[in-house]
Amino acid sequence: MLRQPRGLAGRKKLQAIIDAARRIVLAEGLDQAKMGAIATAAGVSTATLYAYFPSKNDLFRAIVEKVAQGIDTRLDTALHTPDGDPIQTLATALMAPLTDPDLRAVFRILAVEGPRFPDVLATFDAHTRLKAHQAAVALFERLATEGKFAAGAAETAARQLLGMLEHETLVLAIMRGDDAPAPPDPVGIVREAVMTLKARFGRDGLAL
Repeated sequence: MLRQPRGLAGRKKLQAIIDAARRIVLAEGLDQAKMGAIATAAGVSTATLYAYFPSKNDLFRAIVEKVAQGIDTRLDTALHTPDGDPIQTLATALMAPLTDPDLRAVFRILAVEGPRFPDVLATFDAHTRLKAHQAAVALFERLATEGKFAAGAAETAARQLLGMLEHETLVLAIMRGDDAPAPPDPVGIVREAVMTLKARFGRDGLAL
């Protein structure tokens, strides 16, 4: 980004550009989205758009960062819900972003374009999968100290939980070419994942 927004008008203009780009790029794909169409949707000239974002790649980086930060915030909120079964709460918190249509769209694009954007992929991963993995490991380690979870299994259990949730929501959707905004039964996916996790790493402290 070359131009920094000046004053309220500049910040509104920048936000309008990012919002328009987010809608168009995530709906049409990175290659299909046109800078002219984004400028029109944002209500700015093409020259203004290029002053803020010299290339579509720069604009894509801003979109992914915006989506990733939003997911990060939602995870923080959900993971600090103290009531109920902690593993159920964790799995439900991790599932919520996976049903977000913007995250699913970014995931689809990065599944193809990731090698072109290693920095974008790293940013997205840090705010989403890595953050979720760290939260799961922290919970399972705490439960292990309380004798409610298999000792030394936190890393393995975290990978298994995320794998079960992501397989049903993201991996299969991409394989099917499914553009639906969410999986058909997220509650059921969470329930089965939690049951599987508890069966393997449950309170007897032994991993099967």
